[in-house]
Amino acid sequence: MKLETKPKNIAHMENMGTAKEFTMKATAKSFEILSSSLYSNPIRAIVRELSTNAYDSHIEAKNTNPFDVHLPTSFEPFFYIRDYGVGLSAEQVENIYITYFDSNKTESNDLVGGLGLGSKSPFSYTQNFTITAIKNGIKSLFSAFINDDGIPAIVKMGEVSSNEPSGVEIKFAVDKDFYKFEDEARNVYKYFSMKPNFVGKKIDIATIEFDSKDVVPNLHILKSNSYRTNAVVLMGNIPYPIDVPNADKVLGPLKVYQEYAIMIEFPIGEVQFQASREGLHYTKNTIQAIGRKFKELDDSLYSAFKSEMDSIDNVWERSVAFNEKQTSNRIWYNPANRYLKDFPENIIDDIEFNEKTYKKFNLKIEVFEYDSWSQSTKTRKSYIKIHPTNCIFIHNDTKVGIVNRLKHHLKTTRCSKRHYAIIPLDKSKNVDYNGFYNEIKNPPEMCKMLASSLVEMPKKERKYSGTKNIGVMKVVLADSVSYDISRRYKWESIMIDTMDQSVTYYYLPLNGYTPQYQKLTGIVGDAKQLYQYMRESTIPGISNINLYGVRKSDIEKIKDLKNWVNLETHIYEVLGNLTSDLLLPNVIYKHYSGAGFVYQEGISKLVKSNDSKYHQVVNYLKNKNTTFDETKAKRFVRNVRSDLDITNLVTEAEDKATKLLNTYPLLKYIKTYVTNSQDIIDYVNFIDMKKE
Repeated sequence: MKLETKPKNIAHMENMGTAKEFTMKATAKSFEILSSSLYSNPIRAIVRELSTNAYDSHIEAKNTNPFDVHLPTSFEPFFYIRDYGVGLSAEQVENIYITYFDSNKTESNDLVGGLGLGSKSPFSYTQNFTITAIKNGIKSLFSAFINDDGIPAIVKMGEVSSNEPSGVEIKFAVDKDFYKFEDEARNVYKYFSMKPNFVGKKIDIATIEFDSKDVVPNLHILKSNSYRTNAVVLMGNIPYPIDVPNADKVLGPLKVYQEYAIMIEFPIGEVQFQASREGLHYTKNTIQAIGRKFKELDDSLYSAFKSEMDSIDNVWERSVAFNEKQTSNRIWYNPANRYLKDFPENIIDDIEFNEKTYKKFNLKIEVFEYDSWSQSTKTRKSYIKIHPTNCIFIHNDTKVGIVNRLKHHLKTTRCSKRHYAIIPLDKSKNVDYNGFYNEIKNPPEMCKMLASSLVEMPKKERKYSGTKNIGVMKVVLADSVSYDISRRYKWESIMIDTMDQSVTYYYLPLNGYTPQYQKLTGIVGDAKQLYQYMRESTIPGISNINLYGVRKSDIEKIKDLKNWVNLETHIYEVLGNLTSDLLLPNVIYKHYSGAGFVYQEGISKLVKSNDSKYHQVVNYLKNKNTTFDETKAKRFVRNVRSDLDITNLVTEAEDKATKLLNTYPLLKYIKTYVTNSQDIIDYVNFIDMKKE
């Protein structure tokens, strides 16, 4: 790659002494700065720099086949890259390859390299590596190392004739960082147009995913999985994040595109990069090149945005499209703001509903909205604002009120839009719908709905006469974010002849709103507090049931119904039937947390003994109750039954687990998903054979 080396400011000196040029002293410290201190991520740098050299060599040789990469493993703990390019002679290795800042690529923009540093990148990780160079039938082997003075050195180990293809191999040992090399290889090769051939350990390389390509020539919008993904320059297979210094001043409004998930492809040499290749070198030419692309993008996006908006005649529909486009991808934020600034009259913002203003149309508005968090309907009758993007108007074409039916409709459909119920001020007069809609700039038909089309409320069915006129109270969620239990829950009245008599219900006798406990002890609290304890308990049969209250006048009638069970009796029975087997899977999981071998189906199938305790371990882990929480269960028992302690059940489960786990003690050291399942199979079969 051609580099910018001309001085920006030339000093003209007259009547001065003789100028002396600066020099560099070859010391251990200077070489350390150029090797281990140059890169913030040495492993990524090695993979990137050596792969770039291999790629360049293939370009020079016009070889479109991939170069080889060997990733280190526990069985083959070494890394190497072998290219099949033009190769190097022994003289080239000794005179050019080992010389810092010497490169034979500085006169061409066809090649990525050019700094004369990348070939020395292995020194950022290791003290020695080997260079095998093949050219014109001669194979030369060199050892590069850090000598006793801390200075890089090289020695020729030998030279032989060879019929192997020309090329260069760089190889060195790796200690433990096997997964890091895999991760960095995935990171680096994702951007390479020439994917390598992996020798030995194989890995999958992801491809770059685009929302749209060539929005302007060589500028693409990337798919982004996070809210903030910075723009990148891609040049010579290497991505460089864009972070222009003093962007406010040098880029102006275009600076926002730095924060968007976009990629700009530049020809080699059009922008400059840092010596480490970890970022761009922001010369005047580099900043101007980026600025030009950002301006092209901005103009292109604005033109497309304006054309789309101008094609929509109805101002409401245009406002909805405007909002959807602006929020679909952060890249449209700037064009949307620019359009809004240029044509503010083309977009409707919030319309504030003033009852005095709209009184002439004989109407008032109530707003209904479903809150998915609390699973309830919220109503607003004052300070009403209408926004086109989240709006449905309800006309009452029935002979009855629409409020209850609309609430039922929202609870049933869970529609997220705001529903504006149009209610007549004077029921003896007609509502002037046309005048009202004309006043708010004529919303389209898709924003209107007849009350008769709402989901109908179910008719109350009488299941049987024995429950007629019996009323109960149910604890329901009122405000899910409140820390005050009395506000978080509320009582809801229900007539039981409207309830499904095939379902089992659990009740507490009430005196007013106060539960009349007979069995529960501890710090039970009122019914709302008990219900909170139940929900948090994580105990099956308790955490997943509802709580009903029955007043004195109806308690005897409820007792005669087979599907109504006293809640205290039920809690006593459930807690009394708790066993250590319920806790056992969770206890085992604590010892084998993250045990990836459990999910390898082939292991169990190849365990020879059908009676192997390994099958028990796997089944327990697979059947772990993901919702059961030992601490929460203990707290619930302590709060409602002070006479009961489940600590002994936990201890019993620990003992059972220990006996089972001691059968295969080494398994608990397998913490991650393993690929070599044969080792586990051999180990389990060996233990089972010894037990026999």
